[in-house]
Amino acid sequence: FCVETLDDFTQDLNDYVDGTPPAGTNLVWSTNPDSSVEADYLGSTVATSTQLVGTDTFYGFYYDSLNDCASPNTVTVVLSVNEAPNPGTTTSTSVCADSGNGGTTLDLDNQLTGADPGTWSLTASQTGASITIDGDNIVDFDGQPLGNYVFTYTVAGAGICGDETVQLTVTVEDCSGPC
Repeated sequence: FCVETLDDFTQDLNDYVDGTPPAGTNLVWSTNPDSSVEADYLGSTVATSTQLVGTDTFYGFYYDSLNDCASPNTVTVVLSVNEAPNPGTTTSTSVCADSGNGGTTLDLDNQLTGADPGTWSLTASQTGASITIDGDNIVDFDGQPLGNYVFTYTVAGAGICGDETVQLTVTVEDCSGPC
């Protein structure tokens, strides 16, 4: 069996074994496929994410403590922990619509903190806008219509984790002010 999960979890390894143990035996779990190494027996049938580092393999076998023997066959369970992707946190901001009146360029990455690697996309803009995100994630709003522009930062999922996103709103303003 191979199980993949996200972040914190508690998993009873016995859930992966059907049937009942033979008379006089208990289902025992170990981190070692060699059932004769009793030092590697787990004290519990429950595995938690705090015990795991990435992927761990557990071996289950039937143990007869009266006769001090274990079944020759084992069941193998592989648990893998993947952390959910982190899209970070954004800080909305504003820019000018005319470079003659103030700053019109914005580095999208400077409005993002604590994020895993990902990509930016424009998800909402004003009618008539012609926005381009360059290779360095810089956008020039010079000559763009006034209003709000929404950008989405997407971090690709890890394993079974889906994509995670966060949005950034940039307000394009008329910075001309009074003369």
